[in-house]
Amino acid sequence: MISAARLGKAACALAVFSLVEPRLSGLGPGCAVVCLGVILYSPRAGIRFGLLPALVGLFSGLIAAAGYNLEADTHSYMANVASLLQDFDLDIGNQLTEWGRRAPSRGPAGMSITPHPIGNAFVWAIPVAFAHAYALHVGIYPTNFFSPPYFGAVIATNLAIALSGALALVRLLTREVGVAAAGLAVAASILASPAVYYLAVQPMGAHGLSFGLGCWAVVLVVRAVEADTVPAWRWAGAALGLATLCRFQAVVLFAMVPLLGAWSVKSLVSRMRALSPPALVIVLPQVVVWLKTFGRPFAIPQGSGFMKWGSPHWADTLFSADRGLFNWHPLLLLGLLGLLLPRPRLNRLALCGVVIFAVTVWINGAATDFDGGDAFGGRRYDLVIPFFGIGLARLLDATRPVLVRRPLALPALLFSLVVAWNFSFIAFYRTKNFRVSAPAEELASAQARRLRQVADAAFGWMGPGTRFRIYDAFVGLYTYREYRPGGDFDLATLEPRFMSEGWSDVRWWDGESTFRYLLYPQACIVIPIEEPFDLRGFVRARAPARIPDQRLTLTLNGRTLTEAALPAAWTDVPFEAPSRFWNPGENQFCMRALKKRPGDKGDDLAYAAAVVRVQLP
Repeated sequence: MISAARLGKAACALAVFSLVEPRLSGLGPGCAVVCLGVILYSPRAGIRFGLLPALVGLFSGLIAAAGYNLEADTHSYMANVASLLQDFDLDIGNQLTEWGRRAPSRGPAGMSITPHPIGNAFVWAIPVAFAHAYALHVGIYPTNFFSPPYFGAVIATNLAIALSGALALVRLLTREVGVAAAGLAVAASILASPAVYYLAVQPMGAHGLSFGLGCWAVVLVVRAVEADTVPAWRWAGAALGLATLCRFQAVVLFAMVPLLGAWSVKSLVSRMRALSPPALVIVLPQVVVWLKTFGRPFAIPQGSGFMKWGSPHWADTLFSADRGLFNWHPLLLLGLLGLLLPRPRLNRLALCGVVIFAVTVWINGAATDFDGGDAFGGRRYDLVIPFFGIGLARLLDATRPVLVRRPLALPALLFSLVVAWNFSFIAFYRTKNFRVSAPAEELASAQARRLRQVADAAFGWMGPGTRFRIYDAFVGLYTYREYRPGGDFDLATLEPRFMSEGWSDVRWWDGESTFRYLLYPQACIVIPIEEPFDLRGFVRARAPARIPDQRLTLTLNGRTLTEAALPAAWTDVPFEAPSRFWNPGENQFCMRALKKRPGDKGDDLAYAAAVVRVQLP
């Protein structure tokens, strides 16, 4: 009878092969089911590396069945490994040109500029070489290193490194918190974070790989501290060096060395002397690439202006609807809480996590594209996800006695959240919302708006800065970043979320622009600004013919900007709004009319002006 371990290995092999050979992708779901069965059966024997084939097979089978995308930086990373194997260099210009991409510019020293680390080329080289041999053998796939066999090899390699690192981290945590808490914490840190996206959906990049190398760096540094032998420190140095070669930012992981118990200068020097040679040797290829590209051993490939070291957007990387780490992945906030708990277990690792997290926040907030561009959530926090797993494990360990002594505590918390949701739903129902149907996505959206209103009511009194943080966390749309970058607030097409009180529905006159009526006495729009600065603009409007000598007053957040006569012809009313009038976040821009339309009884007498747009620079 075949053992579970052998069955898992066989299913894993088929699942990985279905990635390399997409004609067999139909095998993916079946392989995934078999691997899941092996995983569910195996916990009886505890967490062990024998689970790795089943885990890799489970992910590989699901990816083969569901597919993956090649967006973002895929071409650049694949060009690294193709250049290494084809040309025995890391000048990616000819690879990108061959794939129909624009060749990158060349650095001062002559080599093509690649904005990404080159470590992935060395990690993927052997699996991609086997994939190349397979592509040559079958003869139906392009052999230019940019076709399914190569992608499958890369995905399987990333999965093997990341999941083996996760298993090693679970085994490390098991000694302190038990196998159940350790396994649950690490699994949650993967499945509720960007890591799973960059392992399974957009896998040809650095983030899934960096997560796995971060896990291995943590485990090997802890083992080196415990053994305190030269071989152990050399392995730790190799892990730290490889993580840095694959992701520049991983240099922050070196902070673990002094924090994990090296309280004397002599001890720290001894550790650094042991781990530095392998780390430096592994990082050397990146130094050579920078020398051949920029003529210096260290460089920021995106340019010197890419990093603003004052980190003006560190908070945006954590709490923002625009890919803020804790907005998109709220469970990780509990992981941070676990790191901050004053508990003796894993205390030094938790201290490392807090320090490395703080430095990572500062670095991420310093980048010009602090939101990560085309990203799923906080992708640049990949290196600290292992520490969030440690924090979740500490949190589960801390709550275990509470749940034993107070078994109703957790159910009471969950019930409170459900009751709050239900009361809010009742309030919506009483105001004629969701009277017939309550589509789940619309109800969730309405509940989120209600939660924002509660946050505004509870904390808005603390001032504009707090209101800005609330707005950024729940909405995060700004006039000159994501929303209406031209500053054209066309009243006919303006989104409802930016329409305040006092407007009619959209109207039009033959041969003229669409507009809305300003309803006497005042109508407003919401203008979201991220950073206040001096602005000039105009309002295009006209008075109804039946209102002689109409006047229009423009205000911003209750402060008067200008007052002007409004004739019956379309007129641009200019205004200047100094930076001191703006608040970061939402701003109320209002138009107040002096008169309303006269008319007979029954007429709509509220029409005071027809407004086409508010135009900002």
